[in-house]
Amino acid sequence: MIDHTLRVLILEDNQDDALFAERELEKTGFLFESTRVEKLADFRTEVSKLPDLVLADYSLPSFTALDALAVMKELQLSLPFVLISGKITEKTAVRCIKAGASDYVNKDHLETLAGAVHQALAEHAFYEEKLQMERALAEREAKYRMLFEDSSEGIVVTDLDGKIVDCNLAFERLLGYQRDEIFGEQIFKFFQDEEKRGMINQLLDEQGMVKNFELAFYTKEADQIYGLITISYLNDDSGKPELLLGLLRDISDRIKSKKEMETIVAINSAMRTALDNESLIPIALDLVMEISGAQGVALELVRQTSGKMELTATIGTLDSLSPGDLNLGEDELAQLLKRGSPKIWQIGEEREFLEKTASTGLQMMVCVPLVSSEIDIGLIWMGCDNDLSLENMDLIQILANITASTIHRFNLNENNLRALEESRAVARIGRTLNEHLDLEKVFALIVEEAVGLVSGAYRAVIHVFDEKNERLHAVGFSEKKNDQIIAKNLLNIRVNPRNEFDFGLLSEADIEAASMVSGRGVAGLVIEEGQTINVANTEEDSRYLKTNGMSTASSLVVAPIISLDR
Repeated sequence: MIDHTLRVLILEDNQDDALFAERELEKTGFLFESTRVEKLADFRTEVSKLPDLVLADYSLPSFTALDALAVMKELQLSLPFVLISGKITEKTAVRCIKAGASDYVNKDHLETLAGAVHQALAEHAFYEEKLQMERALAEREAKYRMLFEDSSEGIVVTDLDGKIVDCNLAFERLLGYQRDEIFGEQIFKFFQDEEKRGMINQLLDEQGMVKNFELAFYTKEADQIYGLITISYLNDDSGKPELLLGLLRDISDRIKSKKEMETIVAINSAMRTALDNESLIPIALDLVMEISGAQGVALELVRQTSGKMELTATIGTLDSLSPGDLNLGEDELAQLLKRGSPKIWQIGEEREFLEKTASTGLQMMVCVPLVSSEIDIGLIWMGCDNDLSLENMDLIQILANITASTIHRFNLNENNLRALEESRAVARIGRTLNEHLDLEKVFALIVEEAVGLVSGAYRAVIHVFDEKNERLHAVGFSEKKNDQIIAKNLLNIRVNPRNEFDFGLLSEADIEAASMVSGRGVAGLVIEEGQTINVANTEEDSRYLKTNGMSTASSLVVAPIISLDR
């Protein structure tokens, strides 16, 4: 659908033939402004102004359409170019198509011109969109490279035998080497304890990754540093392990005493069993209880989706807390997170959140911020019946830092994997579009990718809009059952020569099944307003309409599919 007046450049030495072509476009509803040229130099000047469409006769007095196409190639222009001629052979037309022409129309059959122009414009729009997608993917890769280099944690990439193939600036600084000094070297060369090489290989074989493994390293100056390293596989497109990714965090400054060292080893030993944040949280709470001697512990985390602090888990005497009981004012919370050190409140103070815990017999509440790489992760709350020693506070701070780093690392890993899957999904859809324009395959692929990518989603449906009757037809459906995604097409929809969906072949049953209409329900409002709607609770949102008694979703996101203005 064209949403503006076309700028048409006509390459024709016969004014009458140009008028015939213009009238044919006018008859079929095109709005356009035209410029006619008959010399190659004039063509070069006008085509540089980037018209929307070029209509060209093949044979002109001193040159041919092939010469005009050569000018466009020289200027690196890709424009819809429709050849109009009554004299050329099929072989010559094919040569023009290979040289960049979009289509060929015989002057004796100008009634086909409008269809050829529609097709040329649609193909040009498709390839422009494809180029934009490729540029977006390149920008995303550059962005992740920037994150790689800007990370405050040392990052190293090795082949499966441990040979270093890449690292970031933080890793260079940790070990004191330049990249060209360590590329090709074995990572194990820098370990102080050779036995841990076998332990790491065993963990990789048994668990597929190594998490928060404590290692001592030699620097270039033979100094000793301590670090926590997480190692995971990087897979190729087929899912086969291709490289190893290591994240190294320097903890040397925190190893101040034997007890601190033993504590860190104990913490990492316990946390090493966690595969994700869900399994990490109970381990962290138990460690806080054990190290601090607190009677109750609560954990609040910043939700990545909302950016809000939410009560996530409780144990001990704080198990009776409800969401919102530990609410701090925005200014106080911001100052606490910025300071990054523990804060203590006595139960007798007049604070609303302290009143919630007064009945537990506690004497004080201690709050420790969870911050990693300047990212706010959350808060650890401890309810105590006596003062914590400075030594215990130091250990709790260490535990909080490791917990924050581990949660942050899990979040980064999840985000990186999601971004990678998103890129691969876009690439798969792009390849499908590039290979063919089979709507059934495209619809099925999109809904299948949607369910696979969106966390917690179990169903995805694509509807297309019947503008004439203002109703929505479900054409693609996917559902996750038992970790398997089943995708299928519901209706076969074709596209007519006007680049519109054709609903004329639908059965009466299909038409009756289209219960959603413009302006009604969430989908109807999205069609009417052209904006994404997020229904957080389908039981409470009056816009949500249950259809056929089969809707079981607790939340819903409906997004418009927009082509130009439609």
